[in-house]
Amino acid sequence: MPPPLPPKKADPEQSAKKRRDAIELRETKLETEITPIPVPPGHRTCPACGNRQLRRVGKGKASTVFEYVQPHFRKRIYQRETLACRCGHIVTAPGPERVGDKTRYAASFVAHLIVNKCDDSFPQYRLEKYYRRLGIPISRSTMCDLLHRGAEELRPLHAAALAMVPKAADVHADETSIRQLGLPQRAFRRSGKTPEEVLGDSTGRLVVDQFTGYNAVTKPSKRLRAECLAHARRKIFEQREHPETQEALDLIGEICRVDE
Repeated sequence: MPPPLPPKKADPEQSAKKRRDAIELRETKLETEITPIPVPPGHRTCPACGNRQLRRVGKGKASTVFEYVQPHFRKRIYQRETLACRCGHIVTAPGPERVGDKTRYAASFVAHLIVNKCDDSFPQYRLEKYYRRLGIPISRSTMCDLLHRGAEELRPLHAAALAMVPKAADVHADETSIRQLGLPQRAFRRSGKTPEEVLGDSTGRLVVDQFTGYNAVTKPSKRLRAECLAHARRKIFEQREHPETQEALDLIGEICRVDE
């Protein structure tokens, strides 16, 4: 039999994250249902003295369990009142607000689709199967149409959010890689044109890596380039076989804990 593994040393960063998650989970605002659980009949007698008149102590002890309730969609039928005049004129109540003309999908449905597609990165073929399981057979072409309609509706919010970026004293920027179909490597959509269009001649600090596309907006008369500590740590971590790198990693860890 192999010797037992030595106890794993607790990672301070992981321990701190678990504590934060526990606090957030305890304080989360969810639909709450309180289910009373009485003491079973066979245990309502004191085993020490045989007393059967046990008194209730406070509210009892609470045990919290997080349950999953299967999501569902609802079909809402708007019964529009119709009035008729003896002269033959017909008046019908207006229809409900829609995301685009003649669509059967409410704004809440379109929001659900956008979040699953754009924030959770679900491909549409998978969403097609997911919606069908929930009772909504919807084609990928219809999903594409709804995504475009949602984008048009959100355009004013996007413009307002984009206008706030150059006004900020500190701006963080990075490029997220995308997977190339059929290829092992990942690709980047990099261009110096985007930083110029977004930041213009604004001043302040710009936290980025060494990508040269940011050179146009990090000049003496524009933004100060503040190097990204996470990128620096990555390079140091790659050389961690050298003992002297541990001190640098510890210092960066302390900075990250302060930042949290």
